[in-house]
Formats: sequence, structure tokens, C-alpha cells
Amino acid sequence: MPDLTALLAPTETSVSIITNAKVSLSPPLPHTSLQPRGQVTLGLLQQAMQLNIPALWLQPGAEDDAVKSYIHANGLEDKVLYGGPCILVEGDGIRQKSLL
Repeated sequence: MPDLTALLAPTETSVSIITNAKVSLSPPLPHTSLQPRGQVTLGLLQQAMQLNIPALWLQPGAEDDAVKSYIHANGLEDKVLYGGPCILVEGDGIRQKSLL
């Protein structure tokens, strides 16, 4: 999917972001208010906020100081999970621990 505006039901969709926080779009997409510019993770967070996506999981390495600052400055702490284990690698183990 090219960006989050392609989601059919964004307010009913949670998103996992696996892009390295330092990766930039190359070439950049033409600017609209909903397209990420520059740094991909930050752009996706901006899109998610505008689209009212209820929850985002940033995989390890998808966050940096700019991303963390954006999360805190925009009150997204209750919608964005980051700094934890990789759900793609440890998913079954995490689920088993949560059931105990």
C-alpha cells in the first residue's frame, strides 16, 4: 500500500510500522496534507493522526527521537506502542506470556 490513505476503513484499522526511522521517501511523493514527506515513520504517524487510526505499533528501530517527540507533542501516547519487543519475531511468546 503506498500510504495510509489507501486503507478502506482507517478508523477501524490498527497499523504496525516496520520502517526504519531514518528512511526517507525517495523520490518524495507530491505533497498533499495526507502524504508523508521526508522521514517515513514520522509521515505515517502524521497520516494516522489525520485519519483517526486508533492504534499503531512501531516495531523496534521504527522510532527515533523525532518520532518520540511527535508522539508526545501530539498526545498520541495512548495510541502508539513503541520501545518493546518485535511482534513479528516474538509474537507467539508475547501472546503466551499475556495468557499466563
